[in-house]
Formats: sequence, C-alpha cells, structure tokens
Amino acid sequence: MVYLLPGKYILGNLSMRKELMRDMAFRRFKESLFAHTLEPGQFVSQRELSELLDVPLAPMREAVQRLSSAGLVKIIAQRGIQILEPSPQMLSEAFELRIILEVAAIKAVPLARIQGNLKKNELKTKRLRTRLVEPLSFEHIKEALDVDWELHELFISAMGNKALEAVYQTNADLIRLARFSRRISAEQLVMALNEHLEVIEALLKQDCDSGAAKMKLHLKTALSRGLGISDF
Repeated sequence: MVYLLPGKYILGNLSMRKELMRDMAFRRFKESLFAHTLEPGQFVSQRELSELLDVPLAPMREAVQRLSSAGLVKIIAQRGIQILEPSPQMLSEAFELRIILEVAAIKAVPLARIQGNLKKNELKTKRLRTRLVEPLSFEHIKEALDVDWELHELFISAMGNKALEAVYQTNADLIRLARFSRRISAEQLVMALNEHLEVIEALLKQDCDSGAAKMKLHLKTALSRGLGISDF
C-alpha cells in the first residue's frame, strides 16, 4: 500500500500538468486570435498550431476539441483546422444570450456589492473617451474594449456562479473574435462608452430597472452598429 502512494502522486501530477497545458493552449489560441496572429477564415494544421503556440502536440489536440466545442474553430477533414469567422446568425444568437444573462445579472446583484467597481469603471471610461480619436491604434482599440468588457463582466462575476461565468465567457469569445475581425471607428467606441456611462449613472442612483433597460438597448445597438447586423 505504501508503495502505491508515490505512483498515485506521479499520475496525479501528470494529469494536472496535462490539464494545465491544455488550458494554456486554449488561452494562447484566443490571445493569437485577438492579436491577429491567427485570422478568421485561415486554415492551419494541429502541428502548425502546436509550433505557433509553443505547446506540445498532445495537449494541443485536446485543446482543438475544446476550441471546436466553443465554436472558435472548425475541424475539416483533409484540410485542417479553420479559424471560425462568426456568421451574422451566430452573432445575433450570441447577443441574444448576452442580453438575457446581463440584464438578469443587473437585476439580481445587490448594487452595494458593485458600487465601488462601478465608480472605478466610470472614471476609466470618462478618461478614455477623450483619447479616442482617429486614426485609432490597435492599443487604443484594445484598451477601449478592455474597459468595455470590464463593465459587462462585472455584473456576471458579481453573481458568484462559476457555471454561469463559463457560459458567458464562451459566448463572449465569439463576440470578441467578431469585433477584432472588423474595423472599429473612434466614433463607434465613444458612442458605446457614452451608453456605458448612462448604465452606470442609473445604477449609481439605485435604479436597477432603468440600468437594465439601458443595458439591453446598448447591447441591441452594439449588434447593429458595431457589427453591421440588423437589430433583432
């Protein structure tokens, strides 16, 4: 019995390392998408992905299956792995789900729990608005989207529900991929941030219903304005 313990410990460590490598491959893949190292529509092999992301082939294969389940890649026989380009229907459905989750979270989360973070995001948003002028650099776009997502994710994380967060993040990845594959103007970003400020203002006044309504309108507008899809 004593001699089995080291073996179990080794197997446990190996399993943990394998899982960590798979998670690292998944994370690096998403970072490559958002940095335009990989482009929507592009075909790559598992070996090319493994070399690009500096991850061993075995965990890369597992990560590819996870990426396929998340809707970020499509595995095509004899052609390889295609980086997904989200269709209008996929994006419309992603925004529908996002509206359901975020509006419900705004109404459910005690505002006192997030008030400090709302004020911090409000300050960041106001400072950032003044710097968003054409021509926009990739760094400016990334900073604006980071501040944008910070507010949206605040409501979801405040729910304290890990299963809900996992669903939300998978859905968010599809939307992020679409945004990074399309040109975003300074005017669009400023309009979106102004809408954020309206949401924050309502919530700081303890008006959940108004805040939820403004968030729903903001997300519907983001779908039609930022992604070029008709409202639903």
